[in-house]
Amino acid sequence: MAAYSGEVQPSRLGEKWPTGLKIVAALWLLQGILDAFDSSGFLLFPGPNLGFTILESLAFVLAVLQVAAAIGFGVRAKWSYWLGLAVPVLGLAVASYSAIFFAVGTVLGLDPVELIPFLVWFVWAVVAWTYLRRPYVKEYLGVSRAPTPS
Repeated sequence: MAAYSGEVQPSRLGEKWPTGLKIVAALWLLQGILDAFDSSGFLLFPGPNLGFTILESLAFVLAVLQVAAAIGFGVRAKWSYWLGLAVPVLGLAVASYSAIFFAVGTVLGLDPVELIPFLVWFVWAVVAWTYLRRPYVKEYLGVSRAPTPS
């Protein structure tokens, strides 16, 4: 048996794209495109204040990163694995900023409707961190290491 050279071993799955990864990529692509169009209005019409413009800018950047991760999953890019783990965490941060930003502007405090984006990103984070860390997904994306011979 040849010694492990430190290089990522080729996938044993061949060209078969895991079904779960297809679903995650398709949903992220759809959500990213919709979020990019939704938040791109700040480019033409800046918000009423700096906080809103920052929020829309962060949402736009997050949407672009989400689309990039989805495309990266499709082309089996190693960086897409790391981006796929980072995007939900960034989404939680942006959704938290959004909830706090809108809570500060109201007299009654936090509106429960503002928690919906946070809950959506929380579910995405759990799904992404659970699914993307499975060995066959890591192997497909080329980030798993071959076992060292003993």
